[in-house]
Amino acid sequence: MIAIFLLFLFITALPVVFLGWYILDAWQTGEYFITRQGTIKKLSLVLHKSDHASGVFYDLGSGRGDFLIQLGKECPQLTTTGFDNSFMKIWISRWRAFWRRSKAVFIRIDFLKTDISAADIVYAYVPKTMLFSLQEKLKKELKLGAIAITSRVHFPDWQPREVIFGDPENLIEDIFIYERSPSAP
Repeated sequence: MIAIFLLFLFITALPVVFLGWYILDAWQTGEYFITRQGTIKKLSLVLHKSDHASGVFYDLGSGRGDFLIQLGKECPQLTTTGFDNSFMKIWISRWRAFWRRSKAVFIRIDFLKTDISAADIVYAYVPKTMLFSLQEKLKKELKLGAIAITSRVHFPDWQPREVIFGDPENLIEDIFIYERSPSAP
């Protein structure tokens, strides 16, 4: 009887602890942006139409991994890696990737402190307050010919190569595509 009670206690306490950890993580990390499914599909179509449907894709601030896992299914030739500084979000991302049989890799690190020079494509859906720091990092580390993509927000001093305007009815945010070229700032 005691074993059944302890098992019941464990089974009910585990989700409560997990939910508390999840809420604490959301509270500590501030804003949390989710790339909508319509935007993911639109972006995958853009990548397929260009010469960027394969290569190394970095998601800076990958959150809980939904975007990267879905994009990996839409563009299976991409080698996808997500970076986030939240232990909880990375843990959830890895679990989701395993459960959905995704090849996406998730790394816990501050993306402003990691080397991104190997990336062919960099995606960021971050708060406006981070854009200037990220823009400077990309100018220093992004290799020639690589592209940077933002959703909903755009870099203050960089001219996009292409802007794909969203469609709120179909849950598609604006997408800004930048290319690192010798003439880029």
